[in-house]
Amino acid sequence: MLLRFIVICVRSGFFFTFCGVVILIPIYASSDGRFFGWNRLTLANIPNNPEATELWAPVIFCYLFSAYFCQLMFYEYKNFIVKRVEYLVSGDRDTPSQTYYTAMVEKLPKDIKSAPAFSEYCEKLFPGAFSHI
Repeated sequence: MLLRFIVICVRSGFFFTFCGVVILIPIYASSDGRFFGWNRLTLANIPNNPEATELWAPVIFCYLFSAYFCQLMFYEYKNFIVKRVEYLVSGDRDTPSQTYYTAMVEKLPKDIKSAPAFSEYCEKLFPGAFSHI
């Protein structure tokens, strides 16, 4: 799942970068703001007045970016559900089946740290539940 998350990040990053470089940066740079250098290529270069029609571009792309990311997450969630159901039905082929029936017991009192004492203790708590300890 970590690798699929990295793929989502790469896909969204390429899409956002492509749209930003091809569409948004030229809009910001062609605006009549008073910034120079790198600041000329940012949203700050668009003047804050009602006549600035360039402000529609970041708003539209905000919705477009959100919709694209939600679509990516939807498809990845569908993929995750398929894999999760497959795991819950058939288990993991790489994990030995004994692992599913093993429990770790920690912080035992000193008087039941030996295997026979622990077995006797478990038999008192859960009679007949353990076949072998």
